[in-house]
Amino acid sequence: MQLLDEAGLMGWYKELPNGLETLVGEKGIKLSAGQKQRLNLIRGILIDKELYFFDEPTSNLDALSEEKITNMIEKYLKDKTYVIVTHRPRIKALCNKHYKFEQHMMKEIIDV
Repeated sequence: MQLLDEAGLMGWYKELPNGLETLVGEKGIKLSAGQKQRLNLIRGILIDKELYFFDEPTSNLDALSEEKITNMIEKYLKDKTYVIVTHRPRIKALCNKHYKFEQHMMKEIIDV
């Protein structure tokens, strides 16, 4: 429940007809793109892996939700390795190395 609250999904969760047992997807309730992104992060945190890949993890979120997700990544994945594809400065700030693709090659960016 704490993760749902931190991700800004507690209000949504409380409205679900069957709580965590509610079906989602084709035969259940529909999720917005932002809800999917936040739920996927929560699932990843609960699975507890050593390596995470994120592709634009906040692309469908407003600024407040993006900040919540960024804080969760910092808090729960601080000792993990993660690769993030993003254009958003706040998400870039989570990373200690930055790369870009140039002429079909990946190059490290020294000055961010």
